[in-house]
Amino acid sequence: MLIDRFLRAGGLGLVVVVVGAGGLFKSDNFYGTLLRGVDAQFYYAAARSVVVSGDWDVTDDLPLAPWQGPFQSSVGVPRRPDGGIKNVFPAGLSLVEAVFLKAACARGTSTPGAAPGYSRSEIATVAVGLLLLAAVGLQVTYSLVRPLTTPGWAAAVVLATWVGTPLLYYTAWFPFSVHPTTFALMTLMIVVADRIPASPRANAYIVAFGVLAALLYLVRPHQTPYIVILAAAKVMQVCRRDWREWLPGTALGLSACAGAMLLQASVHAVNVGSFTLLAHGHHDHPMITGEFHWDDPRFDIVLMSPIRGLFWVTPIIALSLAGYVVRAGAVPWWGWASLGNAAIQTSILAFWSDPNQGESFGIRLWCEHVPVVACGLAVLAGGPDRSHGARWALAAAIGACLAWTLPYLVMYSFMLIPQDSTHSKVVSQVLWLYRGLF
Repeated sequence: MLIDRFLRAGGLGLVVVVVGAGGLFKSDNFYGTLLRGVDAQFYYAAARSVVVSGDWDVTDDLPLAPWQGPFQSSVGVPRRPDGGIKNVFPAGLSLVEAVFLKAACARGTSTPGAAPGYSRSEIATVAVGLLLLAAVGLQVTYSLVRPLTTPGWAAAVVLATWVGTPLLYYTAWFPFSVHPTTFALMTLMIVVADRIPASPRANAYIVAFGVLAALLYLVRPHQTPYIVILAAAKVMQVCRRDWREWLPGTALGLSACAGAMLLQASVHAVNVGSFTLLAHGHHDHPMITGEFHWDDPRFDIVLMSPIRGLFWVTPIIALSLAGYVVRAGAVPWWGWASLGNAAIQTSILAFWSDPNQGESFGIRLWCEHVPVVACGLAVLAGGPDRSHGARWALAAAIGACLAWTLPYLVMYSFMLIPQDSTHSKVVSQVLWLYRGLF
């Protein structure tokens, strides 16, 4: 089938790149730069420091960024005791961005008046590189859900998941976020882990798993439970075989992880002044401080708040969870593993001092859990024997979810949702937006 061949050959990823590039072009023209957001400034400044300055200290880099909004407030930038800028963010995304930035600098894309590494074209090059990684993640997600349903429905549920979760916003409008790259690494880890038990080349796949785990830790240390879950589900299975079939690969994979931990701690030693694996926590600056409130979890905010609520803003996630209930037997191992990790991560957020995740579209960490949503929708769609009525009902439900989330995304992008909004106010705003369109 021609469409299936196109999709398998990377067609779905191509669609994501084309649509995403259009969104990035519009965002760049609207804001004047793609590099916005507090976290994004630190990640990119570290990448720029690596490429241009040859170190990890962002003190000389962050003030050169084209978007200085939050740093011009009364609290300024977070500082170390030595006067340097304190950067608590992990090193992984900065390393990824540095690869694309290095390529942009090598092409000589800098523009007059902009600091090296901070020109509009260099920033755009890095943004497109991050979009490509997310497109790879969505293409891999298609390959994962393809056995669960028909080719057309597999493509439809993956694209609907992209559009119906915060991933569209964080790839095609606000690209310098850690979450899409985390998602891409997590999907690749599923593919590699799935091949370990039955492969005669288990050592090679274990090494690949270890390298991806090291990268994931560098990019998003919070996803360490996911590494443990996948390892327990698949890597441990080969330990029953002869040691020569798994021990050399395990040793190399663990070495990669140990190297990543050492690098992370070394970078934090430069930026926060302490040799630590995780720099997030309590600091003396409101921009980077946070702590766990174990006695006061805010699941109400995380799940149903009118500004960020997981099920309120992105109801396609709730719809997908129905697949794990009504067709549990059709859910593959990686679906359950990913769902368990998503539950852990969502719970962690509920206990965090900022369950809203600051300024974000929806619960943005669910960008990382796109396979959970795509899997749930795919098993609801089912195979060729699934009734047309059930599929029409699913299509209508997905359409309704997207018809709710997309206006939300537009209103959030153009700052039309006040922070004190109630559920009824948001409903009125969505209806107002539709009346304006029609």
